[in-house]
Amino acid sequence: MRTPANPLDSLVFPPEIDAHMRGLISRVGGEFWGRGVIEPKTRSLTTMAVLCTRNLQAELALHVRLGIERYGVSREEICEVIAHCALYASFPSAVAAFRTVAEVFATLDALDAADASS
Repeated sequence: MRTPANPLDSLVFPPEIDAHMRGLISRVGGEFWGRGVIEPKTRSLTTMAVLCTRNLQAELALHVRLGIERYGVSREEICEVIAHCALYASFPSAVAAFRTVAEVFATLDALDAADASS
């Protein structure tokens, strides 16, 4: 079984601020994600919806993968959330998000196929 990706690995910062930004994201993100008021899976889907509506594709890709690998979010649930965003945010944002989601799914499928053949 493939080891889940570390979401911080995909982030790029100038070397002068890299360690500070990674520490800040880990600390602040950990405070919110660890609050326990809502389940991590629900928090993950909510994050995807917000990123979709804001048209933040790189961050959406990161959170789609994180949701699947760490929080047990299904592909069907992700697609349903994005489709729901089309109604309340905008169809162009949802179309862009679906493009991103499809790319993440394809990447994960390729990683799974490579893992299965080794």
